Amino acid sequence: MLVIALICIALARPRLFSDRLILFGQKQPVVVAFLFDTSSSMGYRSGNVTRLEEAKARAKELLKELPTGSSIAILDSASRGGQFITDESEILKTLDRLRIRPGNQPLTTQISWAYSQFQSQERNATSGTDPPPRFLYVFSDRTRACWSSDDAFTLKQPKDTLSLFVDVGVEKPVDFAVMNVEVKPELLKPGRKSTITTTIRLTNASSENVLQPRIGKQRLSKEPINPESGEEQSFLIEQQARKSGEKADAGLDLGFYQGVMQLQAPDQLTFNDRAYFSFQVQLGKKVLTIAQDVGALGLWEPAIRLTGFAPTVLSVNEVGDLTADELSKYDVVTLFELKEPSAKLWSTLKPFVEKGGGLLIVPPEVRNREAYASNEASLLMPGELKQIVELKESAEWDWNRGNRKCPIVRQFYRWRQLPGIEFQSPDKTPLVTRYWQVTPSANQIQKPIPYPKTEHPVLLDRRVEKGRVVLLTVPMSNPEEESARWHRFWRSSFAIALIGESHRYLSGELTSPPMSFRCGAPIKVQLPSGPLSTSYTLYGPDFQSGKVLIPEKSSQTLVISDPLNPGNYQIDDRDKKQVAAFSVNVRP
Repeated sequence: MLVIALICIALARPRLFSDRLILFGQKQPVVVAFLFDTSSSMGYRSGNVTRLEEAKARAKELLKELPTGSSIAILDSASRGGQFITDESEILKTLDRLRIRPGNQPLTTQISWAYSQFQSQERNATSGTDPPPRFLYVFSDRTRACWSSDDAFTLKQPKDTLSLFVDVGVEKPVDFAVMNVEVKPELLKPGRKSTITTTIRLTNASSENVLQPRIGKQRLSKEPINPESGEEQSFLIEQQARKSGEKADAGLDLGFYQGVMQLQAPDQLTFNDRAYFSFQVQLGKKVLTIAQDVGALGLWEPAIRLTGFAPTVLSVNEVGDLTADELSKYDVVTLFELKEPSAKLWSTLKPFVEKGGGLLIVPPEVRNREAYASNEASLLMPGELKQIVELKESAEWDWNRGNRKCPIVRQFYRWRQLPGIEFQSPDKTPLVTRYWQVTPSANQIQKPIPYPKTEHPVLLDRRVEKGRVVLLTVPMSNPEEESARWHRFWRSSFAIALIGESHRYLSGELTSPPMSFRCGAPIKVQLPSGPLSTSYTLYGPDFQSGKVLIPEKSSQTLVISDPLNPGNYQIDDRDKKQVAAFSVNVRP
């Protein structure tokens, strides 16, 4: 049933106030803006007619009632702006050109533009004459996605302007929707598993359906969808990456993988019957540890390997002639408890970090103050090692005063919410006995967590041009004598988790752009480290023959500004080697 109603704009959703208004019983020309919701939900079919087709038909009926000479704007919710015209044939052509556009935005954006145009016309009216009557018609199915409450509260309807809502929604729509597909992790390492979680939402559904997963050309086991199981249902699929030397059927090889979650039985709203996803199997990134005493590393190297990285260990005596070029093959370098790092080592590390490398500094028990406070060191150090603080009683980090948004510790806060996490048990709590008090430099990014009853940070983080430096405040060796230990991180998996999250952060894994995007959102694709290709080619639903992309100078991130339709996309370099993959989905 068609409803034309006055609307209260400044609400989370537009509220309708009356059933029918007849407006055009006059001969004086009017100014009318017809705003159409062209988001994907307007593709819902009822009687084999989409909601957008219904909206255009109703608009044409209203156009017949308009006085001759009226000024009309046909506005599309997917793009800001428009034009007021009086030519009837041109108005109809503009109306007929409207189509469903997946990359859309809330109606409130265009309402703001229409109001600004009405106000401009009022200011430009001839002195002594009243501006013509002004009307705003909004055609939509009134779904929540079409309306931004934040924008709505800032809208100011001009005086003598009438806003109306034409509700073309179906009273009781029936829909199976693939709401979301999430792959964790998107970067999968050999021997590890990724979990693909698909969320299905049922609206007024009474029949059954089937979810058909597919990766590449391979169809996976179907998942039955039963309305009796609830309005929202989740399905999990695991994918294993095989280790080097394992049989081919042990899992996925290195490379990019893309797939789709597809409903077997289409319904009246087809845009959400499928969702796309991408992930990659890649070797662990190379990391280097420079140690004062390789024998004191203990479980450090196995822990790095366990977290999926490829470690190399050198003693401080082996790095005398190490060059910046030799360091460039590593993503992260760790200075492990060096008592007296040389000025030459700091100078070699500086260009490595500036070009995007990660540096982790694990302090020693005893340090040469000048070596850590030299001019060369100060260009990289996030803070100064001042003095050792001995705690009267061992204590845990003060999680209650921590910065939950800090990338290095964000995952720890998630783990703390889960039952059964090993280092949550009383006998394995990661207590600290002593630590280095550090004075942050002016360049440090954030202090994630303090020690109890102080403002002393547990670690410091600093950006140096494209790279990052993290300074821990405790050594990470694990002496046999308990009295010599600064902490009990190694009693549980806490030490491994801290090593893993630090390396993931410094290598860029925690902050790298995702491989899944929403239509209309900015798309930033991470290119492989190393020399850039002079050009890249984008392939996908919109570019079957490819679209050439030119990277920004010295940037490993490729920005795609064109709005893309839903689907899977890949990027090749000039040698036709695939270097990236990503998926685009419509907002649910």
